[in-house]
Amino acid sequence: MGKLRLEILSDRLLLGTLLLSIGLVLITAISLSFGSVAMTPAQL
Repeated sequence: MGKLRLEILSDRLLLGTLLLSIGLVLITAISLSFGSVAMTPAQL
């Protein structure tokens, strides 16, 4: 019983870490694309 609960907890932790890393990558990509779009008119 305790072993099963531990496995579920570790699975949730793994899933949470995966979602967090995907979210960070998405946020970085979006901010970079917005940054390049915002910088282009200023450079021109």
